[in-house]
Amino acid sequence: MIDEKRDETIDIRLLPSERYEYKVSVMALCAGRLPFPKLIIRSSMFDSTILDEISRLSIPDTIFILSISDDSFLELSVDPITSEIEPLAKSEM
Repeated sequence: MIDEKRDETIDIRLLPSERYEYKVSVMALCAGRLPFPKLIIRSSMFDSTILDEISRLSIPDTIFILSISDDSFLELSVDPITSEIEPLAKSEM
């Protein structure tokens, strides 16, 4: 039996002096509006409610998957500044 909805949590430590990117590869089994993975940020220097609000405003809740062909996949790149989702060019994959 396969769980249809599986929540997976990954804990990582980010250093404040470094720059990081949040990239997600999507291999959807169906087209339509799908939930986008949540990002939870915790820091000893900032209140968690402020960090949750920044994350909520910067990262979309859902993404819309449009089927291109039966055997294709789409890799997305999220710009954390504008929250825009852009498909990567085939040369970048």
